[in-house]
Amino acid sequence: MGFLEGATLYGGIVDTGIGNDGIGTKDVINLYAGLTVPTPITQVSLGVAYDYQANGMFDDSYANALGGYLTWQMTQKLRFNARGEYATGSAGAFGTATGEGAELFGLTGTLDYSLWAHAITRLEFRWDNDLSGKGVFLDGTKDNAISLALNVIYKF
Repeated sequence: MGFLEGATLYGGIVDTGIGNDGIGTKDVINLYAGLTVPTPITQVSLGVAYDYQANGMFDDSYANALGGYLTWQMTQKLRFNARGEYATGSAGAFGTATGEGAELFGLTGTLDYSLWAHAITRLEFRWDNDLSGKGVFLDGTKDNAISLALNVIYKF
C-alpha cells in the first residue's frame, strides 16, 4: 500500500439500545474512526481520530471531537505523545450547565515510561480552553482548565 504500509485504521459503532422505551427517547449512538500512519522517521507516527455521540444527554443532543496526535518512541522504554483536540456539542454536552452548546480545544502532552514488564508510568499535562467563552470549567466561570497527572498502571 505504498506510503500507508504499517498504517492502522480503526472504526466502531456502539448503539446502547437504551432508547425506544415508549415515551419517545432515542438510543445513545457512538461512532468512532481513527487512523494511525507511520512517518519516514521510524520512531514517529501520526494519527487522527473522530468521535461522534448522538442522543447522549437527551434526544437530538450531540457531541463530537476531532483529534490529531503524534507519538515519538524516544527509547525502547520511553515514549512521548502529543495530542490536540477540537470538540463541539449541543447544550449539556461535556457537562456544560449553560443552555447553549460548547466549543472546546485541548492540548495534551504525555511522557510514558515502561518500568518493567506489565507496568507503565505516565506523566501527563493537559490544557483545555472554552473557545465559546462561556466559562464551562471549574465553578462555571473559567475558560481554561489545566491538569497535571501521574499514573502508575499495572496490566494484568
